[in-house]
Amino acid sequence: MAKKRGSWARQRQRAEKRRVLVADLMDGSETERSIAEQLGVGKSTIHRDVAMLEDRWKAQSLVKVETSMARDIHRAESAIGFIWPEVMSANLRAVRELVSLLKYKGDLLGYGPDIAVKSEIEIDPTESVPKVISRITIMRRSDDES
Repeated sequence: MAKKRGSWARQRQRAEKRRVLVADLMDGSETERSIAEQLGVGKSTIHRDVAMLEDRWKAQSLVKVETSMARDIHRAESAIGFIWPEVMSANLRAVRELVSLLKYKGDLLGYGPDIAVKSEIEIDPTESVPKVISRITIMRRSDDES
């Protein structure tokens, strides 16, 4: 039995080395048939190698996209936290920036064009320190609003 396991391990190792070569040849826009001929293996072997490589690359890309997206969402949330005191002190520029950040965050989260961010600010001038009433609403746009 030990002989078979060693043989299996060698086959896997050869397959991985071949896949490295296949990936390099794919970068050169070679066809599967051409790659098979160059490596001295069957076209179906190369076809399976290409499918496996593409699956690996997709998985790696998804992880990178998710990581990048999470980082960007964190940055947007940090920026929101940073400007929040200015928003609460009735700084209209900060409120506009907040709305922009919320839209950006919504885009990252995939809300799409059918989601609208609406902001309303009310300042009560009768208070000795102006009281800010801020409402930010994230809502789905109806067909007539688009």
